[in-house]
Amino acid sequence: MVPRDQEEDLLLSSLLSKLNALETDVDLDSAGELNSSHQDLESRKEVGLGDIAKDLNKIKRQNMITHILLGTVIVMTAVWQFNEVSFLLAVQKKLSNPFKYLGDIIKGSLKREGKQTIEASPLPPVGAPDVNRTDLPMLAIGNSDGS
Repeated sequence: MVPRDQEEDLLLSSLLSKLNALETDVDLDSAGELNSSHQDLESRKEVGLGDIAKDLNKIKRQNMITHILLGTVIVMTAVWQFNEVSFLLAVQKKLSNPFKYLGDIIKGSLKREGKQTIEASPLPPVGAPDVNRTDLPMLAIGNSDGS
């Protein structure tokens, strides 16, 4: 994998070489070279400018992606540092007065225990139905002869 600096240098050098090639073509044509026609020169200019435009678009795209990634890294770093500072301040607060911290832990556990027990209101007394009815026959369970 080519490092980013070398990649940018290669891209810039290719752009400069294309620009120099265009300038030399224009200089040769103006000096009187008759091998290439005017249309051929125009097509080379358009191709050269098209290549340069493509390369510039690539550079713009790379810059946009780089800026987005850099912004994301900056935001993530800021959030991480904020969380670290908050954590350290909380630890400092707890360590500055350890007896108060232990007391708060005990109070919290007692409060949680008190909330876990649910007290239900007592139900009203329910009267049992009268089962002593003389009009029903007597049911004998087991042997009635006593053996």
